[in-house]
Amino acid sequence: MIEISVAAMALIVVTAYMIATLIVGYYGYKRTKLDPVDYFLGGRTLGTFVLVMTFIATYASMWTFMGAVGANYRIGISFHQCMITWNTLWPLMLLVMGTRLWLLGNKYGYITPSEMFADYYDSKAMGIITSIVGLIALIPYMAIQLMGSGLAFEAVTGGAIPYWAGSLYVVIVIGLYTLIGGLRAVAWTDVLQGIFFLGFLWAVMIPWVILLTGGFAPVAAANPGILQAGRYAYGQWLGFVLTWGLSPLLPHMFQRCYMTKSPKVILRSAVLLFVLSAWIQSVPVALVGSLGVAIIPGLKGVAADQFIVMFTAKYSPLLGSVVVAAALAAGMSTLDSQLLSASSLVTRDIYVKYIRPKASELEEARVGQIFVLAITVVMWLLSLRTIAPLVVLGTAGAAICVAGYFFPAIGCLFWPRPGKIAALGGLLAGGAAALATFWTMPFGFHNAVWGFVVGGIVFLALAFVTPPPSPEKQRKFHGLFSRAIYGVE
Repeated sequence: MIEISVAAMALIVVTAYMIATLIVGYYGYKRTKLDPVDYFLGGRTLGTFVLVMTFIATYASMWTFMGAVGANYRIGISFHQCMITWNTLWPLMLLVMGTRLWLLGNKYGYITPSEMFADYYDSKAMGIITSIVGLIALIPYMAIQLMGSGLAFEAVTGGAIPYWAGSLYVVIVIGLYTLIGGLRAVAWTDVLQGIFFLGFLWAVMIPWVILLTGGFAPVAAANPGILQAGRYAYGQWLGFVLTWGLSPLLPHMFQRCYMTKSPKVILRSAVLLFVLSAWIQSVPVALVGSLGVAIIPGLKGVAADQFIVMFTAKYSPLLGSVVVAAALAAGMSTLDSQLLSASSLVTRDIYVKYIRPKASELEEARVGQIFVLAITVVMWLLSLRTIAPLVVLGTAGAAICVAGYFFPAIGCLFWPRPGKIAALGGLLAGGAAALATFWTMPFGFHNAVWGFVVGGIVFLALAFVTPPPSPEKQRKFHGLFSRAIYGVE
C-alpha cells in the first residue's frame, strides 16, 4: 500500500509538471510557422535570456542531475575539479566560436552543421559524413535521458512504476510538444525546466543534505577519500574535459548559435554562462553527490546514479515526487533539443539534398516532424536496457562527435589552409578512433583523447600536403570574418 501511494503521488506531481510543459509547448506551437527555419531554429529570433536558459537546460541533462551526482558520490571532490574545468571551458569556446557561427548562419542560411561544412569544403561527402557522425554521437546521449527518467520513477516508487513505464511516459510527452511546437516549444520549455531543476537543487537539496550530514567535516572523517584530490584518473579526466569543454560542437549546441537575433546575444550569453554553468549548476551537484555517501552508503555503479531520488524517497515520499519532476526537467530539456537536432540532420542533409531536392518548405517541416516521431520511438527502445553509468555512456558518445567535428570546424572558422581532404581525414580519423575505443581505455586514456590525437595527426599531416579550399570559399568564409569582426577587407 505504501508503494502504491508513493507511485500515485509521483504520477500526480509529474503529471502536473507534464501538463505545464505541454501548455508552454502549445504556446510555442501557436507561434511556429511550418517552414524549416522557424521549426528547427525558431526563426533565428532568440534573445539573451531565452538563449542562456536553453543553453544551460540543454547542457545540464540527466547526465548532470543524476549521472554527475552519482559520479561525485563514487569519486568525490576530485570529480568536481574536473567538472569545474569543463564548465568554465565550454562558455569560453562559445565566446570564441559563437559569433563566427552566427555570421555564417545568418549570411548563408545554414540550419545544420553539416550544411556549413559541406559548403565550405565543397563536398557532398562531408555533408553526409558529418550528419552520420552527429547522429551516432546523439544516440547514446539521447538514450541516457530516457534511462534517467526510468531510473527516477523506479527508485522513487520502489519499483511500483517500472523502469520501462516511466521512460515511456516521458517519451510520449516530450515527443508530443517537440513534434508540434518545434524550436520555440523546445526553447520556452527549456526556460521552465532549467529554472525548476536548478532551483530545486539550490533551494531544497543543498540545505537538506548539509542538515543531515553536518557538512564535509564529519563526512570526510568517515570517508577520507571524498576530499582527496587526484582520485580521478588523468586519462579519464582529460577525456571528459575535452568532450564537455568543446561541447558547443555537438549538433544541438552548435545550432543554438544559428538561432539568435544578433552576435551580441551570443557574447552576452557566453559571459552569463561562465557564472551559471561553472557555479550555479556544478556546485550543488558536487555537494549533493559528495555528501550523499554519508546518507545512503554503499551504492555502486549505476545504482549511484539513483542516489538523489533514493534519498528523497527515503526521507520524504512527497518531495521524492517533486525530485522526479526535477530530474525529468533536466532530461527533457536536453532530449527535446537533441530530437529536433537529429531530425534536422536527417531532414536537411539527407532527405532534402538526396531524396526530394525540390521539396517545399511545408513538406520539409512535415518530414522533420515525422523524423522527430520516428527518432523518439527508436530512442525509447534503445533506452530499455541500462548498460553503464550515465556519465560514462553519455560522454563516450558525445566524444565521437566532438573529436570528429573539431577539425573541420578549425578550417571553417579559423585556419584557411586545411582543405577538403584534410578536413575529411580529421573527421573520419577522429570519429573512428573515438568510436573504436568507446568501451575501452587503451593505456588509460578516454576515447575522446584517442579521437583528438589520431584525428589531429591525420588532419595536420594532410593540411600541408593537400590543396586548400578554393579562393572563392576562403573569401566567402574568412573574408566575411575579416569584414564583420576586424573591419578589414
